[in-house]
Amino acid sequence: MDYEVEFLPGFRMYPAVGHRYDHDVLKIESSGEILLHIADSLLSPLFMANREWYFFYDDAPEKAIETKERLLEWCAAEKGLVFAAHFPSPGLGTVEKRDSGWQWTPVKI
Repeated sequence: MDYEVEFLPGFRMYPAVGHRYDHDVLKIESSGEILLHIADSLLSPLFMANREWYFFYDDAPEKAIETKERLLEWCAAEKGLVFAAHFPSPGLGTVEKRDSGWQWTPVKI
């Protein structure tokens, strides 16, 4: 990530430009647990399988594709829970690297 801003203890914002020029994602850490909120960076697990896809609302499609790949790497490396607001319910799960792609595993509720 290019920069990070901790605005409260355990709450950090990171840049995720592409969807919008000022788009950020959030990392929350507490008691050794991590939650990554990827906001509007990915709208569906289909975007994980089709990494060249972008959303027609993305301000900078090429940058959005680059950011998406960086975020997927980050989510897999952090091994925390990921909140993807636009994914099917519950929108909470994990991201793992699989072969040349990515695997989304939703939590069981």
